[in-house]
Amino acid sequence: MPSPEEEQASPKDADEKYESVVRYLLANTRDSSKFALLLKENTAYGFRRNLYGLKSAGLALLVGCFCYLAYNSRDVLFSGKLPEPPAIYLLIAYLVSGAFWLALVTASSVRHAADGRLETGMRRTTACACSTGNCS
Repeated sequence: MPSPEEEQASPKDADEKYESVVRYLLANTRDSSKFALLLKENTAYGFRRNLYGLKSAGLALLVGCFCYLAYNSRDVLFSGKLPEPPAIYLLIAYLVSGAFWLALVTASSVRHAADGRLETGMRRTTACACSTGNCS
């Protein structure tokens, strides 16, 4: 793996080395029974990455559903009463879901999952290399 100095001096060469490691990992860690932790880390990373990618669409959908339900419940809301249980539960669920999505689905949460994936991958790379006699 390139050092930070090597990476800064020659980013293209560093990227090629990283791609080589990724290809090695893909070729040598396909067995999910032997590499369950790596599969778990990859799954967590993919899930968080996809949630983050869909964040805008998900929040837009939540806002749309909230507005639709609030509009249909406007007579009850303006009378000072709470809507019937299904409507009030949905309004609360939309608000809580939106708050969680805003607070928890962030670029840093994706970075955290990527870092865990990288750490697990590096341990696996070392373990695979050592098991094949290429340990240095």
